[in-house]
Amino acid sequence: MWPQIQKFIDRFEREIGRGSIYCRDIAGVDWRDLEAVKAFYRSEKLLNCQRLTGETARLLGEFLEGFERGK
Repeated sequence: MWPQIQKFIDRFEREIGRGSIYCRDIAGVDWRDLEAVKAFYRSEKLLNCQRLTGETARLLGEFLEGFERGK
């Protein structure tokens, strides 16, 4: 199972995370900065995160289907 998890992380980083697996990098927000967080929630960046969540769910679904088939 660990090799499949690494493949998922690699694909996520490459296809969805724009080179990262960390929310702070992908969203471009310093979550420790209250003003930056407030600005994030008032911006279009929030919609981008919602889209990325959907893409991640799709990717995870692909991996789970492959895992069930033994790939």
